[in-house]
Amino acid sequence: MARNTNPGNALAGFSGKLNGVVIKQYKGMTVMAALPRKSKKKPTAKKRAVNELWQVATLYAKTVVKNPDWKLAVAIALKIEQGKVYTTLISDFMKNNGDVDKILQIPAAPAL
Repeated sequence: MARNTNPGNALAGFSGKLNGVVIKQYKGMTVMAALPRKSKKKPTAKKRAVNELWQVATLYAKTVVKNPDWKLAVAIALKIEQGKVYTTLISDFMKNNGDVDKILQIPAAPAL
């Protein structure tokens, strides 16, 4: 893996795939690494269950974030920035294994 901390570098600020190499920004450095290889193993039943739970969690979080009233209501109720609502909802959903009774309840939108 190649690293470059020189901001004058031609690749500074660039990220993406380039000829089988991934270029990314990490802790103020430009990092070049090989493309990750896809596993040839079939996922286990447990891994498939986690993947399905993750899909439901992202759908749930995206639905909340798309509605500005819900997003604002969640941010106010949890006392967090609006930019952190998506990750907070996914984190909570995954910690509670999608149990509807335990996940954060979306409060009613505040009257402005």
